Amino acid sequence: MTAGPVRLSFSAFGGRLQCAVGQDTLSHKAYLPFDEARVMAASRELVAVLTRGNRARTLTAQCLHELRGYGEELYRALIPEAVREELGDAEGRPVLLDLDESLVAVPWELLHDGRGFLCRRYDLGRSVSTPQPRRAQGARRMGRPARMLVLCSDPRKDLPGVAEEGQAIATEMDAHPDVMARVVAGKDVEFVRRVVKDYDIVHFAGHADYERADPEASGWHLEGGKLTARDVAALAGGRPMPLLVFSNACASSHEAAWTADDPGRVFGLANAFLLSGVKFYLGTQWEIVDAHSQSFARAFYAELARGRGMGAAVRRARESVIVAEGEGGLGWASYVLYGDPAYVALGAADARVSQPALPTPADLVARESIRGVVKVRLSKRGDVTGEVLAPTRGGVITQISVDDGTGPAEVVSDALAAPPSAIKRTGPTDVLPEVPRRPVSPPRPSSSLALGIWISIAIILAALATIVVTLSR
Repeated sequence: MTAGPVRLSFSAFGGRLQCAVGQDTLSHKAYLPFDEARVMAASRELVAVLTRGNRARTLTAQCLHELRGYGEELYRALIPEAVREELGDAEGRPVLLDLDESLVAVPWELLHDGRGFLCRRYDLGRSVSTPQPRRAQGARRMGRPARMLVLCSDPRKDLPGVAEEGQAIATEMDAHPDVMARVVAGKDVEFVRRVVKDYDIVHFAGHADYERADPEASGWHLEGGKLTARDVAALAGGRPMPLLVFSNACASSHEAAWTADDPGRVFGLANAFLLSGVKFYLGTQWEIVDAHSQSFARAFYAELARGRGMGAAVRRARESVIVAEGEGGLGWASYVLYGDPAYVALGAADARVSQPALPTPADLVARESIRGVVKVRLSKRGDVTGEVLAPTRGGVITQISVDDGTGPAEVVSDALAAPPSAIKRTGPTDVLPEVPRRPVSPPRPSSSLALGIWISIAIILAALATIVVTLSR
């Protein structure tokens, strides 16, 4: 069973920040003074560094230095000392950031602990605590096969890589036995409204925007218009929405705090999709270079197809961009995942049917049919790949095939088996002569048993005599 994520919860109230880290049953709480103005100022400065990098189409050494500096400042302001120690012990596990709605705008993925950015050290995902009422009940289950819509949109004709991205993703996912992908381009808002609930996964490649003055007007740019956050939220109800929406477009996840006097207000695309019932939403917090977004998307789906969890697929996609473009490539820094990072959406495409486990030595000894046990050492091209115990009956290994595709095997003598010199080859299975054993005499009947037998014989003879006498009369 896959272990659940470490939960790192944050809430701010009355000038204090409460942070709780939960692993298994108990959660440990810690508090910090919360300077909201300082935190938001550092967050804006960090985003400004990324904006400069995007205009230059790379993060220079100076930009990276500033990014680490602001990331460390936010880390010190938001992560209590005691929680830092527990978080360090959780490295290698998925981490779910459970955020108060007022903290959504903080670029948590780019907090820096002095050793690295959190998004590169952990499989991160977000969840949000909000007073907004749910607009959908229940979440979609991934279909088998999963149905995937790849929606390519370039109404301004300035994204030449969109069609290539869509086709590459569809090709990657079509190779998975449990996925059926469909690529469409040049569609309008009505088409998306009509078909979006037919799919388990929706990938959007194109332009999006964030309207700070009216977040509900933020949306995807389609042919003839825009699918707004308001339109998305209105889709709630009836059939469930897709399980996963990947909005691979600029600022498709950029949002201010989800706080307002009106709890029914929608705060952008991520908020709208989650309110409408989407369980996992992946998008960008700011502008991104087109080529980098393509590389990230292809790597993300390749990792999903290998059976990775959501958070692991995102983190490995970040690393893929860094390997290809260096840390100055913007693609690794832009993405935010909402949803459980430990969730595995797809089984591995090359997964094989698991074989039953071989019996343990105790099982072998306990079986009455076992006449001997041999150690079988499996090797491949001269390298030992494992050693198991196998039973023999009549001198023949009965439980495993020595030549099972891993290469020739060597049988080593065991206390119950013949010495190696007695081994003879007969093909894929090694045959051993019967293990010599001292003959054991059959048990003699006890005296009481013998007396009972003689009494029975006497009774039978007396009955026969009575019958003979009767007949002679």
